[in-house]
Amino acid sequence: MGTQENPTPGQDGVTAALVRRIEANEKRPPVMRQALVAILREREARGIATYGTSLQTFNGRSALVDALEESVDKSQYLLQELLEREALERQLALCHHVLLEVTRAGVVLDIPAVEELAEVAGAVLRDWVGPRPTGLLSETTG
Repeated sequence: MGTQENPTPGQDGVTAALVRRIEANEKRPPVMRQALVAILREREARGIATYGTSLQTFNGRSALVDALEESVDKSQYLLQELLEREALERQLALCHHVLLEVTRAGVVLDIPAVEELAEVAGAVLRDWVGPRPTGLLSETTG
């Protein structure tokens, strides 16, 4: 994939067309449509600031190459989130373990409700972090 030239003036505004489709979709609640339109407008403003124009059809760029490059970026953001969650999971597991051991040992700390903290850490591990993903993004050896 080579570097593409900046977009040239095109024909139809893509954001405007997408906004029209979103606003016409009555299957989604109005608040959801409004939120999505607001995000699109913000992204459009950033695109104009960067490229001097909003996204338009027939702008001299390959939409497929742009989408592929954005998808690669998205995969990195998703992996970043997974790695951060794994780090938080390890920290929570350690806190949970320490709090349980303190409680089992009968050590009295100047921390209110040590047992409650242990329960909360355990609940967060179960409910918030969830199961560790397996499959394509899992590290493999060999």
